[in-house]
Amino acid sequence: LRETGEAKKALVVGPLSTLNFVWDSEVFKCMPHLKTVVLHGTKAKRLEALNQDFDIAIINHDGVGTIYDELMARDDINVIIIDELSAYRNGGSQRNKLMRKLAKGKDWVWGLTGSPMPREVTDVWGLCQVIDPSRAPKFFKQCQQELMVQVSTYRWLRKDNAVEKAFSMLQPSVRYQLDDIVELPDVVYRYMEIPMGPKQKLLYKEMKAKAVAMVDEGQVSAANAAAVMTKLLQIAQGYVYDSDHNVYTLDNETRVSALIDAIEDSDRKVLVFAPYKSALTALGDALGAAGIDHATVSGDTPAGERSQIFGAFQKTDQYKAIVAHPACMAHGLTLTAADTIIWFGPVLDMEIFMQACGRISRIGQKHKQLVLMF
Repeated sequence: LRETGEAKKALVVGPLSTLNFVWDSEVFKCMPHLKTVVLHGTKAKRLEALNQDFDIAIINHDGVGTIYDELMARDDINVIIIDELSAYRNGGSQRNKLMRKLAKGKDWVWGLTGSPMPREVTDVWGLCQVIDPSRAPKFFKQCQQELMVQVSTYRWLRKDNAVEKAFSMLQPSVRYQLDDIVELPDVVYRYMEIPMGPKQKLLYKEMKAKAVAMVDEGQVSAANAAAVMTKLLQIAQGYVYDSDHNVYTLDNETRVSALIDAIEDSDRKVLVFAPYKSALTALGDALGAAGIDHATVSGDTPAGERSQIFGAFQKTDQYKAIVAHPACMAHGLTLTAADTIIWFGPVLDMEIFMQACGRISRIGQKHKQLVLMF
């Protein structure tokens, strides 16, 4: 499109972790003649970068709102590429509404995602509003009624042909399963049951008893059911928050020892996912005490530091393991230097689980992979 003069400048919008490590480095690798700028940091820094000469500007999803007016004013940007388009599945969100307006006047808009319906078939409505609103009903309620049937006040079920209809709304598109275009080594999923310590067992039993009492008394709601589930998961992993958000460590030595053993047993690098921030620091300390070269990544880790960590992990001998919150590593990253993923505890979001596991099952992976779930 550039060669024919139809494409001018491009704006790439993606997850924060992918700005430098994936997009900036891959453009340099594949098209070194193109100039890139990464729009990240304070508003002033983003605007300074936007005012530079570039062919491709790269920004994170939420960064668009920071300099939205300035992006709207740039008529020389006529191509938008949205990485992990499913971030816009909520058609009523401010993020979606801003992107709709930004994309509306562009000549070329692409959305990339491996999970177009991460929660429900109606997720495609929000994606269509960004890429091509003409493909879907004008209003979300119409889309919901077309794809689902209401069986109670708050419960909707998919119609028999809902998935096919949802995919038809995303046409025209090119879709491939990874297995269709490349042969990757097998992935083995294995559960490892770790016994809880006496304190963990006692607290778990007490919390479970309270939950049963709530059911018997008819006090269950979505909010308190989620709170009980979260607390049970925290107890099982050994790091519990109180009402003031202080963290208490329980007697989870067996679980931590099993983690260290599993990392040391691996011939190659390892990703460790812990669904609660309370566990990240403690696990990092435990790995450090065991002499395991590692890095810790959470939503609080600055983008530049993340890129350095991911680059060193993937391209050098540094870091045997990365300990991370899965939500900040669930999309866009290629970390095939690892062939093992260890879940220190379950995560309740299936999309995050599948996407996080996909960090090692990507093109370039040469070894069988193990996903070990504690």
